[in-house]
Amino acid sequence: MLFRRVAMFRLPSQLRSIRTSTQCLTELKLTFASSAQAFYNNVAVKQVDVPTLNGRFGVLAEHVPTVGCLKPGIVAVTENDGSVKKYFGTFRLPSTGNSSLSFIINDSG
Repeated sequence: MLFRRVAMFRLPSQLRSIRTSTQCLTELKLTFASSAQAFYNNVAVKQVDVPTLNGRFGVLAEHVPTVGCLKPGIVAVTENDGSVKKYFGTFRLPSTGNSSLSFIINDSG
């Protein structure tokens, strides 16, 4: 009987910690530029979809660091307000870190 009471008291605190952790999600910071212009400079975004030799993949906050060869195509950036901006070009290998993504678009033909 005593164990049941202790377990009942712990349950609400566990629920509070779960609720708190889902409210404080880390943002994905994007740095994306060409030699002439910076499109994003450490800006918080929701998702970035990139073309690779193995297909397209999406990068979200708290993603697992991944290395992949990008191929020419469309990079789609989903901003926090839900709008999507698309950029076409040839991209250099991205640099990923702790909830960050950086890459450069080639502006030579």
